[in-house]
Amino acid sequence: MLYLKSVLIPIGLVALHLTGIQGSPYTISDDRIRSLDITPVLGRGYSIMTNQFHSTCLMVDETTTPSYNYEYKITDLTRSTDYERELEGSLSSSFGYFWVKSQVDYQYKSSTKVETKTHMVVATMRIERYYSSVREEASPLSDSAKEILARQDYVGFFKACGPNYVRGIRRAQEVTAIFSFKSATVELASQFAVQLNRAGWFRGKSSYEFASKAKYASINESLSINILGFGLGLNQEGSQTLVATSLEEYNDAIKFAFKSFTQNEESHEIGMVYGIEVVPWVNNAEFQVSAVLQDDFIQLPLPAQLIQKADVDGNCKDETYEKDKFNKCCESGQLYNPATADYDFEDGDDPLTYVCRPIRNLDGALVKDNISTNGEFVARLDTALRYRHNQLSTLARCIQYINAIPDRFRWNVLKPGDSVKYDKAIEFSVSVEELKRFIDPMGDFKLLKNIGKEMDEWIQMYYVPCLAALFGSNIGTLPDVEPQYFMAYPWYTHDECMHLTCLSENMRWDRDNGGCVPGLNYGPAGASGYDDNADEECYKEYDERTDTEECKYSATELQDDLSGMDECWDEVIVQDGVKGQSADYLVDHFCMPEITGYKIDQATIDTMEAALASPTGKCNSTSRRRKLASARTLKKDDVDVLKMEDVDMRAGDSGVGSITNLKKRVVDKESSLD
Repeated sequence: MLYLKSVLIPIGLVALHLTGIQGSPYTISDDRIRSLDITPVLGRGYSIMTNQFHSTCLMVDETTTPSYNYEYKITDLTRSTDYERELEGSLSSSFGYFWVKSQVDYQYKSSTKVETKTHMVVATMRIERYYSSVREEASPLSDSAKEILARQDYVGFFKACGPNYVRGIRRAQEVTAIFSFKSATVELASQFAVQLNRAGWFRGKSSYEFASKAKYASINESLSINILGFGLGLNQEGSQTLVATSLEEYNDAIKFAFKSFTQNEESHEIGMVYGIEVVPWVNNAEFQVSAVLQDDFIQLPLPAQLIQKADVDGNCKDETYEKDKFNKCCESGQLYNPATADYDFEDGDDPLTYVCRPIRNLDGALVKDNISTNGEFVARLDTALRYRHNQLSTLARCIQYINAIPDRFRWNVLKPGDSVKYDKAIEFSVSVEELKRFIDPMGDFKLLKNIGKEMDEWIQMYYVPCLAALFGSNIGTLPDVEPQYFMAYPWYTHDECMHLTCLSENMRWDRDNGGCVPGLNYGPAGASGYDDNADEECYKEYDERTDTEECKYSATELQDDLSGMDECWDEVIVQDGVKGQSADYLVDHFCMPEITGYKIDQATIDTMEAALASPTGKCNSTSRRRKLASARTLKKDDVDVLKMEDVDMRAGDSGVGSITNLKKRVVDKESSLD
């Protein structure tokens, strides 16, 4: 028998029964899984809450035989008066929809002022492959995953393997071609489009002989064919035929594409992912066996609303039952003593001082739901922690990179990151100096250091207590975790985990009320201040020297640093678009920094130059950076220092004395800069 430690609630004999429990799979068929930056694989872990893939913990040896859908269609735009609506109706589900739309939009707008207009026809060949699924009876868990489950380290398993796994993948392959040609009349262009539709690549090259007719001579001469392929399985044979300059070559390209779609040895594993089927691990039979879920029963107090009440006369329906202090009825052995945290009712005791708390076996379906729900939450919690670690390291590297750019490029505009969707028409431009000012406002890495302090406090005040609550290690007298506690209660029943604002990006722990508030990464856009008189919820440490427990990080120092950074941000950042952003936004858009050949407007440069010429003394101005660099150089090279004119070479001073004297000056100089 296994006993869960508990002071507030008795969790007695622990056990579990999941036989016959069914679970519903979850299907995702949108842009969440169609990114080319991720790799969906059968058996790979996946979290719905974070939309992230995890390790592959299911060894997929066999899959089901997939089925196919095939479609080849021609979209004639030669007579179209509203081509946007026509494209939406026929190609909106196509991979090449936005490419086709942009091409058609450009061609039609550019040919409105000429007599011989450009006409377009779009051909699409598409194959969808579905029912490619894991044969779970022949797909075991990996040895390492089994070992984690054998230790009942559920958090470790869900962090590594995710709360769900990919059981099925739906793929699609597509080739889209745009035929562009010029025609003096719409009728002739429409006739050409009809013939093109009748021909079809499957009829062979001879079906395209119509294009050699004299009436189509001008069309044939101006004909251009643009081909775009998605999810192709390329091989050396015939790959050159994807480029077509004539209808005959187009026929060869489509034949090659069809062969690539259907006759490749690994065609069932080739194609763009169009949708996936994900299943909770708790629905996998081998997971249930490996996790040792059938050995014990979990017993919990019956919810109060399910306990029988006494009637209006104060009598229990069953005469053998006792009535408690809340007018609830139960057997005498189910009366709980809050004072002793035990079921110690004896004959002669007053039942009105006890509370009815009958114990019942937790239903297996609820246990399964708790494990799955907690698994998703653990993945979300882990993502929040990793985000903060990545954010801190990225900021550190970005400060290093931006400080390495020579001053002569300080007003050059930075290039946005390759992964950022950037529209120059609506976005603002950021110069080297502005980014430097924003992410290291005082030139002493204070922003970086204090964000690190905020992360440390977030971990100690939210992350660690929440994990402890999930495993019950914050209850009782022993520090050990109880894996069964993880199965007994979902995360949202623990107050330690319900500070949901702490799962958001750029949030720090609220020292006044608990929970989280905007942190330093919000920058001038709204970072929350600190208050010496509101430190009840701070992360405290015991100081043996003073025999006191104090906040690990001083609110006074943190607020002084924030005030100094606010001054610098307000003093020098003049573009409203930049000033209203968060540090996280700029780091995400412009780190690691790459400069362009363009500069920001001269008015902004003049305003910032004027502010930098007379800084408050704390800000990261060019003069301050040079003074700091000069002071650090003097400290590092004592021999060269002796040659400087400002060394006080008094009569009788030795070389060592002069160096010592200068070192003191350097220290004083640095102190005056702070």
